[in-house]
Amino acid sequence: MGCGVPIRCLYKRMEYIRGLDNYISERPSVVMIGKFDGFHLGHQRLLKTVAALAEDEDLISIVLAFDMIPMLQERGLLTGVLMERSEKRAYLEDKADCFIDCPFDASIWDTEAEVFIKRELTERLHVRHVVVGEDFRFGKDRLGDTKMLEEMSADSGYTLHVIPDVYRGKNKISSRYITEDLKAGKIEKVNEQLGHPWQIIGRIRHGQAMGRKAFGMATINIVPDPVKALPPYGVYVVEAVIDGEEVRGVANLGVKPTVTSLDRPVLEVHLIDYDREIYDKDVTVLFYHYLRAEQKFDDVNALRMQMKADLRSARRCWQEK
Repeated sequence: MGCGVPIRCLYKRMEYIRGLDNYISERPSVVMIGKFDGFHLGHQRLLKTVAALAEDEDLISIVLAFDMIPMLQERGLLTGVLMERSEKRAYLEDKADCFIDCPFDASIWDTEAEVFIKRELTERLHVRHVVVGEDFRFGKDRLGDTKMLEEMSADSGYTLHVIPDVYRGKNKISSRYITEDLKAGKIEKVNEQLGHPWQIIGRIRHGQAMGRKAFGMATINIVPDPVKALPPYGVYVVEAVIDGEEVRGVANLGVKPTVTSLDRPVLEVHLIDYDREIYDKDVTVLFYHYLRAEQKFDDVNALRMQMKADLRSARRCWQEK
């Protein structure tokens, strides 16, 4: 269920670097630059270009992603992201040599665009190819754009590659529109634009073992990262990836109003035909289909009956795939 991006690694594992100042290498590179919230089909076009150029010219492939979360939180503007930091890192693990996770702070937004090109791209990253999207802007007051990158390319020793936007019908695929679809519960539409299933990554927590008590199925609980955009509270057909194994399941995202009243949402996944002790492991939960909204039942027995109905619905969904 990968995204189809060509894989190339100079190292056994991708190098993760927090902040541009911590990057130290004399090797020439190919760099893609942007915010990359979600790594949708448009971003994947950039990744394909980077991988091909790195392979052809023996360059280090670098993803330079501006982390907007701290700035948005500080200004009270954060409405949720498609991918939080650890999810980006996991996604890129086999798709680039280096992921520079760059906080979008004063040292970045106050830097003149020309200075950014000379100091960061040319002198620090030794860039030979710059890969960006059509609407990429950077530097103080967002005055840097693809035109400036092209004008400075010859003197700075790099070639600019501007990758066209990807459209779904008449609509451009963008993180903003995908987030809107996600919050509306349009999971299939979200996955189509992402080119891979939307997911939540987390560590399995101990829960109330209701799934095991109700019908002998392993149940896992994950608390989503607070910065992550979420679909509507409800029941979903999912797949959990545990230690590399893909396990089908049905999940409830919400505050579990029948049995408790949580102050933040929890993802409870009932795993189909799986019965192992798996607490304190990291898990990736892939979302495929929205079944119904979360609801409060009169009693636990009514909830148990609905859970069994949800399980039957999930099995039918998998049979139809």
